[in-house]
Amino acid sequence: MKGRSFFCLYFVFLICAAAAAGEGPAPSAEPLAAESGFGAALVLGEPMGLSAKLWLSPDFSLDAGAGWSMYRRTEDGMRQIGAPYFFLEYLYHFYDTVKAKTGKFVYFIGIGAESALDKDLYLGARIPFGMAYMFENAPIDIFLELAPSLVFMPGTTSDTGAFAGLRYWF
Repeated sequence: MKGRSFFCLYFVFLICAAAAAGEGPAPSAEPLAAESGFGAALVLGEPMGLSAKLWLSPDFSLDAGAGWSMYRRTEDGMRQIGAPYFFLEYLYHFYDTVKAKTGKFVYFIGIGAESALDKDLYLGARIPFGMAYMFENAPIDIFLELAPSLVFMPGTTSDTGAFAGLRYWF
C-alpha cells in the first residue's frame, strides 16, 4: 500500500511539473549539448555504469544506461545482489527555472523502464527526474538523477535509484 501511495503522489508531482514547464523553451534556448546530439556519461550511485543520451529535439531526449546494481528491493526487503542493470528513459527538459551566469541549468522529468539480471529477472517502470548543468564553452555537463520505480517482476514492490554523472558531448 505504501508503494501505491508513493506513486500516486509522484504522479501528481509529474503532472504539476509538466504544467509548470508550459510550452517549453524558445528555439534560442536550445542547450549547447543539444547541438551535438549525442553524449556518453559515467554514472556513480545506484546503479553505477555508463549512460548514453540522444537529443530528439531541444525538449526531448532518450537516455539509456547499463551498469551494475548493488541492491534490489524485494518483497522480503532490501538485499545486496550485485547484478547487471539496464534502463531506458524518455525525458522532457525545461530551462531557465534557475538562471546561471554562464552555462545553463536544465531540469528534466520522464518515464522509462528498468531491468536487472539476478537469479531472477527484475523488470520495472521508472519515473526519473533531476537536473543538469551544461557548461557554456565545454562539451560536458554534470547531472543528478533520482528515479523512483515500480518493480513488476519477480514480485510487485517499489524501488529508487539515484546517481550523479559526468557526460561528454560528441
